[in-house]
Amino acid sequence: MQVRAWCPQCWTAIDFDTEEEIPGALHCPRCDHKRPVAPSESLLRDEIVDRCAVCSCRELFLEKGFDQRIGCGILLLAIALSPATYMLSLLVASLLDLVLYRWLPFRTVCYNCQTEYRGFAPNPRHEGYDLNTAEKYGAEAGKKKAGAKAGEKPKHGRPAGGGQS
Repeated sequence: MQVRAWCPQCWTAIDFDTEEEIPGALHCPRCDHKRPVAPSESLLRDEIVDRCAVCSCRELFLEKGFDQRIGCGILLLAIALSPATYMLSLLVASLLDLVLYRWLPFRTVCYNCQTEYRGFAPNPRHEGYDLNTAEKYGAEAGKKKAGAKAGEKPKHGRPAGGGQS
């Protein structure tokens, strides 16, 4: 099981694997910021995320583990090719989307600190992204990743382009 947390100082991704020893604290390789990690018994024993191991937030959501930029690229390519393919490229893109949706696993994401949990069993109490819950934690409208300008620290969320893998 893989966990990806974000440094609150510089928004660098910090990855660790729960199959190996879980660190007592996350150490940012870029700015040396340390952040404690406290996994719950449910996470360790049952491999179900019931609260965030980084910030202890209990509000988490499920999303498919797919880079949204790639999905948008596929859709744009299908749209660009649609006149030449008599719209068949849109059908192919739709079928590809359906296959990927069924094939790709879910990941759990914390609303508060955006920590991602991959490979864990989905918790039945967690649902898809909810804008009202996200706004409670200061997220921007929509599910917009905080896209900071070069050198500017984002207000909340994963950095643009850095939150997908």
